[in-house]
Amino acid sequence: MSTLIFFYGLFIGSFLGVCISRIPEEKSVIRPRSHCEACGRTLKFIDMIPIVSYLISKGRCRYCGDKLSLQYPIIELLTACIYVIIYKVYGFNISSVYYMIFSSLLIIITFIDFKHMIIPNGLILTGIILIILYNLLFYIFTSLDMNNMFVYSANLRDSLLGGLIGYGVFFIIVVVTGAMGGGDVRLMGILGLAFGIKGIAFIAIGSFIIGAIISVILMITKIKGWKDMIPFGPFISITALIYILYGNEIIINYLALFAG
Repeated sequence: MSTLIFFYGLFIGSFLGVCISRIPEEKSVIRPRSHCEACGRTLKFIDMIPIVSYLISKGRCRYCGDKLSLQYPIIELLTACIYVIIYKVYGFNISSVYYMIFSSLLIIITFIDFKHMIIPNGLILTGIILIILYNLLFYIFTSLDMNNMFVYSANLRDSLLGGLIGYGVFFIIVVVTGAMGGGDVRLMGILGLAFGIKGIAFIAIGSFIIGAIISVILMITKIKGWKDMIPFGPFISITALIYILYGNEIIINYLALFAG
């Protein structure tokens, strides 16, 4: 099953690469079909096999020889690995499928915000719709006494408070410091809705820690200058992914250490 999910993740990752490339330009992610950005040649199936096509063509277009972005195989492999870990942690159920879709959304947000320093409202809206659908499914299956289909139990009060806290705290930070954008505030809002008070507290604290570490590394390696703007959305998304994969385990171990 893990192998099947890995290959499924590779192909989903290929689609995410298209989303990351087209969404900032407000283009359809469905049409036109995938094509070489340099020569415009429509790609065949053999040109779009995740990882394999990139390796066979040595990272270049088969038709014009233009260099292809390494971003595509990275996203494909990243998505596949995250999907497998989610399956290992949660098993195969509605909750794990939900987390796979949610992680895909976070991957798209991470790469778009890092490159363009924006978090499109369409992605935020997609997140809200996803959260609502998951909660509806939870209540429907619960009423049918099929709770075994879920690992994460939705709690409306906790979800609403988490959303309010996530949005409110970061809104205040933006107003006071101006160091972040509205997209970061809205992203924290939907993450609060998705993961509740405990989750948003973990993500808020973790994103600042990860942000500080990565920012220093980027500046030391001169990828970014000391005065350059560094998007905060990727740090939020990375921490949210960590929470999905290992959040409860980290919190339990931390509390056990603190209690000890």
